[in-house]
Amino acid sequence: MSVGYMKAVLDRLVDSKGFSLDVFPAYDRDLGYFAYRERGGYMKAVIFSREGEEEQQLLSFDEFASFKGVIFDVVNLVFAERGYQGSGLSRPGYHEGTIDPGGNLRLPDEETLALFTEEKKGTRPMTLSDMAASAPVTMGLIAVNIMVFAASAFLSQSTEINVYVLVYLGAKFNLLIGQGEWWRLVTSAFLHGNLMHILFNMYALYNLGPFLEMRLRKARFTAIYFISAITSGLLSYFMTPSVSVGASGAIFGLLGAFLVLALRSREKGLRRVLPNILFILGINLMIGFAGSGVIDNFGHIGGLLGGMASTLLLAGRGPKASEE
Repeated sequence: MSVGYMKAVLDRLVDSKGFSLDVFPAYDRDLGYFAYRERGGYMKAVIFSREGEEEQQLLSFDEFASFKGVIFDVVNLVFAERGYQGSGLSRPGYHEGTIDPGGNLRLPDEETLALFTEEKKGTRPMTLSDMAASAPVTMGLIAVNIMVFAASAFLSQSTEINVYVLVYLGAKFNLLIGQGEWWRLVTSAFLHGNLMHILFNMYALYNLGPFLEMRLRKARFTAIYFISAITSGLLSYFMTPSVSVGASGAIFGLLGAFLVLALRSREKGLRRVLPNILFILGINLMIGFAGSGVIDNFGHIGGLLGGMASTLLLAGRGPKASEE
C-alpha cells in the first residue's frame, strides 16, 4: 500500500498543487521519490518513510540536499500504525505527518496543511514586492547598483560616466590597487560606465539572481556573488592594465554557479538548460575576445571560475549525479 499511496499523493501534489517531482538515493529505495516547491521564499520538500526508518530516510535526504546545494524544509510522511506518536526527530524546518493503514493522512500544523490544500497558483507575473520578499539579496544588490550609478551620473553630469569619477568612486585601477587599495576589487563591481551597461547587467542579475538565491539560500548566494566579483577583479588586475568597472564579473560567477548546479542536478528541467548556459557563456566570451577592448574578458573569466569554484566549495561535495 505504501508505494501506491506515495505515488497517489505525489501525483496530486504535482498535478494540482504546483510541486515538482524528483528522486534521491533513499535509505528505503522504494520510497525514493519526493515532491518540492518554493513557498514563502523557501524550498519545501515532501518525503516518505516507514515507521522506524524516519531518521535514516531523513538523513539520506539531507545528504542528497547538501550535495545539490539546497536547504529544504522537509515534511516527512510516515507510514505508521494507528496510535503512532511520532519519531521524536527534531531539526529546523522538519515536520512529520502520518499515513495510517486506512490511508488517512494526518498533518502536524496549519503551515504544513497549507502545502497540501492551497491550489496551484496561476500564471500571474511575479511583482517587485514578490521578488523583494523571495530574493531580498538580489533586489538589494540591484538597488545598490542603481544608487551608485545615480551618484556617478550626478558627479559626471551625464549618464556617460567620466573615467575620473569612476576611479574616484572605486574603479579597478591597477596603479592604486598596487598601492594597497584592494577594496577596489569589490567596489568596481558596483560601478558602471553608462546607462546601457547598468541596464544590461541589472537585467541579467534580475533574471539569474532570484532562482539562485532561493536555491542556495541567502548566505551562500551572497558569498558566491562577492567571491566572483573579487576573482573577476583579481584576474583582470593581473592580465590587463585597463580601468575596469561593472557587475558582469559577478554575474558571470552566477552563471558559473548555475552551470555547476545544472551539471550536478538530477532534475531534468535544470539539466535541459545546460546548452543554453553554455551558449550564453560562449557568445559573451566570443564577443569579448572579438571586441575593441572595452569589454573586460579576463574579468568575465575570473568571475566565471570564481563562481564555479565557490559553488563547488559552499554547496558541498559529492559524486556526480547520474544521467537520467
